[in-house]
Amino acid sequence: MSDTLCFKQYFQEELSSYKLPFPLKNYLVDLLSSYIRTEEFFEKDKASLKHSEKQLLDLYQKSQQSSQTREKLYLLKNLGDFSLALSGFFRDSLKKKITHLSYYESLGESAYYRIGQTYEKKFNVFVELSKNFKSLSKILFSLQKKSSERSQKKYLIDFKELETQPYSLKIH
Repeated sequence: MSDTLCFKQYFQEELSSYKLPFPLKNYLVDLLSSYIRTEEFFEKDKASLKHSEKQLLDLYQKSQQSSQTREKLYLLKNLGDFSLALSGFFRDSLKKKITHLSYYESLGESAYYRIGQTYEKKFNVFVELSKNFKSLSKILFSLQKKSSERSQKKYLIDFKELETQPYSLKIH
């Protein structure tokens, strides 16, 4: 089984406790699967985000100026996805930055809303992403936190358990 498929299965299981419509849940699973590597967020030096605040704003403005619908939707989707992933995974640290969490939430909501206006469907996943952006961001944060706690527990040593187990030193 491929890594991506394993991650998708893991994320689907994790999201099953949330009451989300199926298309929205699938969208989040795909989004989460595409942002499993830090390279998706950071430049190679790991010191700076791939998209600065100004670059994200420029991306939004470029999407508004584009005369080609396909390009416009592509830019908006990337902006919405990056903003949702960033505001979910790095929620706590964004609250402490000069450019606050609400900036990314507003950009993402707006990007998804603009895409949603383009489509006329009974269930429009982009309209739902826009309407529920803050809640979805909190869900991603919750998943990230849970995952982080699991991986920390994996490497923690239970010293009380070690105290109760006999051990011996063998000197050769």
